[in-house]
Amino acid sequence: MSAHGQVSDVSRSVLVGIRSVSTYLTAPSAEAPDGVRVFEVNGVPFDFRGGGWSENLFLHYSASDLANQISMIKSMGLDGIRTEGKEMPQNFYDQMDRAGILIDAGFQCCDKWQPSGSGRGVTAQEFHVMYLSSLTIGQQLRDHPSVINFSWSDNPPIKEQEVASTEGFDQSGFTDPNISSAEYNTSAILGPSGEKEGPYDWVPPDYWYDTTHSSNNANDDDSTLTNVGGSFGFDSEQGSGDTVPTMDSIQRFLSPANQATLWQQPDAHQYHTNYESTGGQHSGYSFGTLDNLDTAIAHRYGQWNSLAQYVQEAQVQNYEDTRAQFEAYLDHWNNYPTPSTGTVYWQLNKGWPTMLWDLYNYDYDEAGAYFGAKKANEDLHVLYAYDTGTVTIDNLTGVSQPGLSVQSRVYDLSGQVLDSQTASGLSLAPQGVRLYPVGRLDIDTTGLILLTNDGELANRLTHPSFQVSKTYRATLAGGPVSAGALEMLRGGVELEDGRTAPAVVRPAPGARRSESVIELTISEGRNRQVRRMCAAVGHPVAALQRIAFGPLLLGDLEAGAHRQLSAAEIGRLRAL
Repeated sequence: MSAHGQVSDVSRSVLVGIRSVSTYLTAPSAEAPDGVRVFEVNGVPFDFRGGGWSENLFLHYSASDLANQISMIKSMGLDGIRTEGKEMPQNFYDQMDRAGILIDAGFQCCDKWQPSGSGRGVTAQEFHVMYLSSLTIGQQLRDHPSVINFSWSDNPPIKEQEVASTEGFDQSGFTDPNISSAEYNTSAILGPSGEKEGPYDWVPPDYWYDTTHSSNNANDDDSTLTNVGGSFGFDSEQGSGDTVPTMDSIQRFLSPANQATLWQQPDAHQYHTNYESTGGQHSGYSFGTLDNLDTAIAHRYGQWNSLAQYVQEAQVQNYEDTRAQFEAYLDHWNNYPTPSTGTVYWQLNKGWPTMLWDLYNYDYDEAGAYFGAKKANEDLHVLYAYDTGTVTIDNLTGVSQPGLSVQSRVYDLSGQVLDSQTASGLSLAPQGVRLYPVGRLDIDTTGLILLTNDGELANRLTHPSFQVSKTYRATLAGGPVSAGALEMLRGGVELEDGRTAPAVVRPAPGARRSESVIELTISEGRNRQVRRMCAAVGHPVAALQRIAFGPLLLGDLEAGAHRQLSAAEIGRLRAL
């Protein structure tokens, strides 16, 4: 600023980002009676996918170290982090601003500033400190577009604390949302949090697709939804417990004795987890051993006989579990009335050597959990939904993705292809997730396959109880098909998995007399059922095409082509 040709005042240089953050709760549901938390940036809702930030053990700060970690965060495809307590230097927020990494910021749990519900022992001066802390935090964070909210941790604030703190934030000019708790709690001023926490110990990959059960019902079946970590709502901290580093990293910080116990004694109290005496317990909040993880590894991948084999199997287990966590929260993004709106892996990093809760270690070690997160958060990729047994696609880009094709193959241990399916001509809108193939076609079958983003409809059309019909045109070997063979197919055929239900069978219209071609309609969905039925009556299938699914007809649609269903067709499917 100048006056009369002279510089009168100079402001400091400030980087700014212009954006608007809003948040709301979805409508109440059976799983979430207060609804679940959704965040929007510039009016666009998004699925928060992050990790819990951990500072250096001695609170040392290095701008270059943060730059390295930001590269790893972006490599995993995460869009945010959660900070709890310990406010970081301004350079930290500056770098996050430039990187476009969102920050779910908040207070620390489990210390003096999380008083008991009674407020006993908290003085007026301490409430004033809470006001001043919120005022200062708000002033420091208000200009940073990376920060999208500031929340309390496990417990909501007590009345006097909430009054003092919200006044501080209001006076600071901090305009982003304040959230009452990182658990499913509520407070007098801010209301329901719409967030939940947990689990923290090993759970199987399919757990993440479960939307009802706790990982530890005996201890945590409560109104705060603690450890009910399946993919619904916004989970502010959750993970599957122990994370085993690579051999390179292990050799940097574990002594030879500790390396031996790592693979030989699952019950050993490991200093680099939470070193504690568990009294033989491996549930609740006892994290001193790797027993739960080791039990899972042995059951799924087999018992190991060396440290190297143990570490290798642990990488695969951590990869599979972490990938499933993020993919489940993507897959259930549109799962109303209780969608999955965010998952924060507990934790992102550590400021010390660890084998518990991290996506990458203190030395930037990239082990199985890192690559599980990296795969799950690719901009455009295919995932396997454990709850429906289907293959779906997610599009995390900001633009529509037309002309996609997906190939799925299942191999046995010898490398033999057991099943192969291809779907082409697919399109996904920005931030679009989920296309369900309704049923399947085996590798040698062509014809009609239906794709939908409506999981309930897909289940209805494929569940045996609804008996939705499928019609096939089958070219048969074994000479002309006798009337007796047709009657056998119509009446039901005895197979190794039981007798089939009656079928509608007729010679195919338009087929030449020299051909043995039939049309067969069934309402069951057994594996390779038509092929096995025809083989059982002495006429193996030479070629098979699905020509109808319920009321939908293949018609003249060519192989590899697709079309949108009309509103009337969709209505007829829903009416089945």
